[in-house]
Amino acid sequence: MAIGISHKVQATHLVLSCIDHRCTDDLVSVIPDILNDAENAWDRYDLISLPGASKGVMQTARPSWGEAFWDQLGVALSLHTHIDTVVVVDHLECGAYRHFHPGYEADMEGAHREVTAAFAAEVQRRHAGLKVERWLLEPALGSDLTWEARCLGTDGLAERVVRCSPH
Repeated sequence: MAIGISHKVQATHLVLSCIDHRCTDDLVSVIPDILNDAENAWDRYDLISLPGASKGVMQTARPSWGEAFWDQLGVALSLHTHIDTVVVVDHLECGAYRHFHPGYEADMEGAHREVTAAFAAEVQRRHAGLKVERWLLEPALGSDLTWEARCLGTDGLAERVVRCSPH
C-alpha cells in the first residue's frame, strides 16, 4: 500500500458542485454540515464540478458535460464502493443557469428546484440504490460575500439552512 493511503477511510458521498469561483470556498466550508459529519467529512466525499452543477448535467446543448458526469460517477462508484449518496449543490445567480435555462431570472429558486429534482430522478433511474440530496447556496442576508446552504428537503431531509464559515 502507498504511503498516506488508508483503506479504512471510505468516501460515502459524491458531491456535484458548480465551478463558480465565488462559491468554492463557501462550498468547502459547509460540506461538513451538509454531510452531518464535522469530524470526518474531509475524508468522506468525492467532488465533481461542472458549470451549473445539476443544470450542467441535465442541459442538452453540450451533451459531453452530462456524459462526463455520468462517466465520473460510474468510476467513483467502482473505486469507492461505500458511496451511497450523491449531493448536488447548486447556487443562485448562476451563469450557466442564465445561459441554459430560459426564464431563470424570473424564478431562480424555482429553476433550481425543478432541475435538481430532474437530476435526482435521473441519478435514481441510473443507480437505483443511491440517495440524492439537493442543496442550494444563496447569498446570506445582507452579504454579497458570504453564502448559506439550504437543503431543498429531499430523501427525508427537512429543509434546513447552514451558514458557510467566513473566509
